[in-house]
Amino acid sequence: AQRRACLPTPRVLITTPLHLRACVAAGLEWPAIDFIISATAPLTAALAAEAERCMATEVYEIYGSTETGSIASRRTVSQTAWRLYPGISIGQHADGCEFKGGHLNTPVTLTDRVKIISAREFNLLGRDSDMLKIAGKRASLGDLNHTLQSIPGVLDGTFLAPNDNASPDQRLTALAVAPTLSKAQIMDALAKRIDAAFLPRPLHLVKSLPRNAMGKLPKATLEKFIKSLAD
Repeated sequence: AQRRACLPTPRVLITTPLHLRACVAAGLEWPAIDFIISATAPLTAALAAEAERCMATEVYEIYGSTETGSIASRRTVSQTAWRLYPGISIGQHADGCEFKGGHLNTPVTLTDRVKIISAREFNLLGRDSDMLKIAGKRASLGDLNHTLQSIPGVLDGTFLAPNDNASPDQRLTALAVAPTLSKAQIMDALAKRIDAAFLPRPLHLVKSLPRNAMGKLPKATLEKFIKSLAD
């Protein structure tokens, strides 16, 4: 913290949800930070609120992709909708959502599922590849991960979809880092938040998740990690 305090102002912390969670849990005394920017994955409002409280600042998320760069943002504690940057417009078609204008030389189509609220705002519903259908019901893998990570006491967590999405007997697997909770407590909390069809079978409690340097969890890495738990 002393080294950070030596940095000239304005100070901005650019981070990811995983690293921001670690910063909050560290219990450090933070120097003045003008604001925090989180990227790479959706941030829960609860974590954003806790970060704002312990660091006495404001937390923002940015939305974008490799193809577009950053094109929208929101203040997580008070906004569920994303607001496009000036000059950027959004449209929907069969292949996904199209962004154009502003710094984009040509229109870019992303496979994210969105709900357009106005010419400048949209809600992010998830990626087409994240959509699950079990027992005739649909859910987003991203939403399920968000729900798991929002349970008090869960420090990190993720769901893993089966490889055979067409199987009527498919079941989800989940991993949770929750040193103060039991499997039963997590399952009970999930049962109050999601449909029974999407409850994980099985749920593994682990010390940490095999995230890469960007804080992401490639499916192949997760599958190998889960297999090691059964060995």
